[in-house]
Amino acid sequence: MRRVKTILGIGIALILIPALGFPPAWRSFLLILLGLWLCGLAVSMRRAWQFDRKTAEPVKKLFVRTTPSVDSKKMPDSSEGNVSPNNS
Repeated sequence: MRRVKTILGIGIALILIPALGFPPAWRSFLLILLGLWLCGLAVSMRRAWQFDRKTAEPVKKLFVRTTPSVDSKKMPDSSEGNVSPNNS
């Protein structure tokens, strides 16, 4: 969450710097510095995301519903004890 707030702050600064009246040399320096910082944050967030994705289990496995197995219970056979009218 801290990185997201930092990105938001950099974006606001990038919008305000041209309007604040800095001399052209300072303005260029600040814009380049903030742009590099933003790129660094993007790269670090991407690497963190790739690392988390490699170690974490796939999302499908986390939300699979498990139902009780029918094989574990002995189901009564329809032919045992039930006499149908056609077999008389």
